[in-house]
Amino acid sequence: SLITVVGIFWILLPTLSFILFLFISAFHFGQSQLFRINVPNVLQLPYHLSWGALLLSIIILTNLSECLSIFTSLEWLNTAWVTRSNLLLATVVSLLTFLAIHTFLLLSKHLKGRYFMFEIGLLSVFTIMSLTTNAIFTFTVYFGLWHSYRSLILEYNTIKVKATYGLSAFLKDVSPYSILGTAFLLLAYGLSSYFDLGISFYMIFIIIISTLTVPHLIVMHNLYTR
Repeated sequence: SLITVVGIFWILLPTLSFILFLFISAFHFGQSQLFRINVPNVLQLPYHLSWGALLLSIIILTNLSECLSIFTSLEWLNTAWVTRSNLLLATVVSLLTFLAIHTFLLLSKHLKGRYFMFEIGLLSVFTIMSLTTNAIFTFTVYFGLWHSYRSLILEYNTIKVKATYGLSAFLKDVSPYSILGTAFLLLAYGLSSYFDLGISFYMIFIIIISTLTVPHLIVMHNLYTR
């Protein structure tokens, strides 16, 4: 039902759907990266959101032409707001917000020094990667490898209630959802190609992933907040 609602939103309100997708993705990425850090409740939203927003804005800003060619392939999507100045502002605001909270957590003993440097180093690695490669490669490495790995580890540790529960059992348990998700991706892409919508493959991927992100975010949020 959530997938259907998001799909309808993309048809009726594509620009709002795109903005909301970026917003919830930024929060989700930050939450998945920082959820183990003991953060006061009032700082959780800006802390998690600023980390994810910083990552996304850096990738788009340093590869603006590439990203715009992907976004504008969806003709009814208004991308006039995706400008270098707006992205630079988002990057600076996100960076300052993240550093301020990150430093506060270090000074207030909520965060150890090695974890403080690890997060700074990780963002630096993705920034260098984005500057030296392209948006697709950088996001694939982050989303397909790093983010997925951290999510799978959390899921495995959550499901593992017995010492005898191993990797093979975990893969068996998650495979139906993986198969359904992959089949959904292939079906949606196949239909879009069949009707020749003229939309970039990557933009189609963004739309499809956004429909899966909402239920995924709700389920994972329950795990992170535990």
